Amino acid sequence: MALGRGLACGMQSRVRCALLLSALVILLSGCEPNRAYWMAGRGAEAAAVLPRERDAAAFYPQLAVVEIDEQGDLWCEDQVNRAARMMKSTPKPPLLFVYVHGWQNNARPTNKDLHTFSDYLTELAKNPRIAREFTVTGVFIGWRGATLADWLDDTVIGRLPRLATFWSRLGATNRVAGVPLTRAIGEIVAASREHSGGPGVSVLLGYSFGGRIVERTLGQALVMQHALAADRDGAIFPADLTILINSASEALYAREIKLALRTWSDPRPAIISVTADSDMVTSVAWPFGQFVQHIFGGFRSYARTSPPESQRKYVFSTAGHRPETFTHEVNQIPARALPPEQSAFEFNTDSASPGRFYVTDDRDRLHAFAMTPLPPDRPRALPVGGYWVVDVPPVILQGHGGIVEDGGIFSRQITELIAAFFRVTQAEASKDAPPAD
Repeated sequence: MALGRGLACGMQSRVRCALLLSALVILLSGCEPNRAYWMAGRGAEAAAVLPRERDAAAFYPQLAVVEIDEQGDLWCEDQVNRAARMMKSTPKPPLLFVYVHGWQNNARPTNKDLHTFSDYLTELAKNPRIAREFTVTGVFIGWRGATLADWLDDTVIGRLPRLATFWSRLGATNRVAGVPLTRAIGEIVAASREHSGGPGVSVLLGYSFGGRIVERTLGQALVMQHALAADRDGAIFPADLTILINSASEALYAREIKLALRTWSDPRPAIISVTADSDMVTSVAWPFGQFVQHIFGGFRSYARTSPPESQRKYVFSTAGHRPETFTHEVNQIPARALPPEQSAFEFNTDSASPGRFYVTDDRDRLHAFAMTPLPPDRPRALPVGGYWVVDVPPVILQGHGGIVEDGGIFSRQITELIAAFFRVTQAEASKDAPPAD
């Protein structure tokens, strides 16, 4: 009997070891390496390539990829140079979208986020209003947001190891948001403004962890520029419009930027943070991840506030879930019918004001919204500081990633919202926009 039990125990141990070894082999084989995907060769002088040169059928023609490695350095400087040359060679002034993706994505040619962004550019280029004035261009900023391959989700191991990469990828965003990326964005945007047909328009988008990267990439540059600007307005914007979508970033950093830019007087914001009020990732998962990250604390209280408040709440929340950082409230208002020949996008482009802009839902129903500034003197409110923070309802953005079937965060609703923000935030628009209803 004892011998039988010993043999059984030994067999169970071997089975457990075999299962553990199998799981380890699967995980190791499913690792995404620290590598570049858009290089023409392996040599030190390898030239960057555009997606259209790799597979013309799969990508929008005027799309370039710029890749950042695990240490926050450019994989190839020529990727930036090629993107800048693309801006200057477009038939019409470029309408530039620079996009920094989030967690669980990278620049692999099969990456869904890359294809979704390409599809988004394709749809924008079909818009007659845009096509008359601009050539739509895009730059996809790729970084190692995914360290495990997608096919692991279909194995017995499941998605748990993927979720466990949260902390390593959080750390990676600090390295990616460095001087090389600041330089790349600056040079590409500058090239879009130097087009022979007139200056282009640039929109910088950061999603989830990509929002954290954009915020940290631009934050220090904005603060320095604002401090040195003679008019104290920081007049040279990093892009014509910078939007963080469901940004996975500590509200503490937004607090720091707002306080540093407290004397900002330009009516245009340098950054707009948009968070879906139904985003469970940044409202629930983020605090849990930060609890594990900061289990030993290390926070202090801000003694000059009354009553004192702890840094902890700004680290355990994102700006989109921290009322002190909010600057505007978006509420639905009664919708009025638009002229038959005018879309919500066209209305927003021409006439959007804080008092009225439109969004079309997935059933082609028209919804109207007003964006009301919150009282700056409310208790504990931080200064606006050129940094708007707004929450939006599900009809504009649903959950953390939007509805995948409708383009995720690159949906028609977000396009219409961007058009409204662009109109509202321009200095001329602040003078000429129709009065609020």
